[in-house]
Amino acid sequence: MTRVTLVMGAGGVGKTTVAAGLAALSAERGARTLAITVDPARRLADALGTRLGNHPTPVPGHARLDAAMLDATAAWEQIARTHADPTTARRLLANPYFRAVADRFPAGQAYAAGEQVLTHFDAGSYYRIVVDTPPAEGGTAFLDAPRRIRALVAGRALRVLTGPRLPGRRLIYSVTARPALMVVDSVLGGRLLEDVAEFLLDLSAIYPGISRRSRRVEAMLQQADAVVVTTPDPGPIAEARRIATERLVTRGDPPQVVFNRMLPAAWAGAGAAGAIDPLERNLGRWGMEASRHQALLNAFAAHTGLSPLSVPWLAEAPADPARLAGLVESAGLDPVS
Repeated sequence: MTRVTLVMGAGGVGKTTVAAGLAALSAERGARTLAITVDPARRLADALGTRLGNHPTPVPGHARLDAAMLDATAAWEQIARTHADPTTARRLLANPYFRAVADRFPAGQAYAAGEQVLTHFDAGSYYRIVVDTPPAEGGTAFLDAPRRIRALVAGRALRVLTGPRLPGRRLIYSVTARPALMVVDSVLGGRLLEDVAEFLLDLSAIYPGISRRSRRVEAMLQQADAVVVTTPDPGPIAEARRIATERLVTRGDPPQVVFNRMLPAAWAGAGAAGAIDPLERNLGRWGMEASRHQALLNAFAAHTGLSPLSVPWLAEAPADPARLAGLVESAGLDPVS
């Protein structure tokens, strides 16, 4: 049975480092593992030291570890070909509005990633799939993407233009839709309106398939394990608390929370910030910062009832899978449970 782990959190907290480390550790412990990034910044490729594409690529030196980076355009092309007849699929792929959904609509990119994860989930080739989610809304937008895509494909604009029962591609010029369309036509121009109409009509043809598939994506994501990453800073902590609370409400299953870039607890209270000696004064400042880190972690634990793990602050993040695996293992993360 394939297990899915979603690595979530605010932007810039080190989600990719944790995701890469989890995937590498899972592979080291004998589980065939796939790491997928949905983040367009391509940090996962840098972390794993390999070039990534839309299809899984073996990570050099790690026999059980593959990695992939979402190509939303390619994924949506496959969605169109899967759920539409060849003629409709060709029209969709040539339509600029379909390309905009694939390339620039955040829910479109997130949903395409969910489709990609489900494809590998169904294939059963991996024991674990680790997903480095995009930073939008801390990754929770990724969970909501299937519902938002269903709303887009079955939305009010599409129902007005296509009507509930009348057949035919020229339905867009029906009596019901014509008054609104005349106004739009005068503002946007006929060619643009025709492109929009073609897009919505063809989109309606793939709704049944997308509706069924999106519900399966939704179910898979709801059953996934969650690792929520934060740094010891108020903004990311608030986002992590929101994500953790939502997961507790929707699943009743607590996520694993990781405080990244933590100073050692042993430094707390070290030195004296007001000391005359520069070295002792500097040590005192680090001690005060370490105390602040621990206070924030303890407050999070008290508020949520969870027990966060700590990943230490490093001057430079590890750049190879073995060191990444060691980093998350030292924090107590267990990816194969």
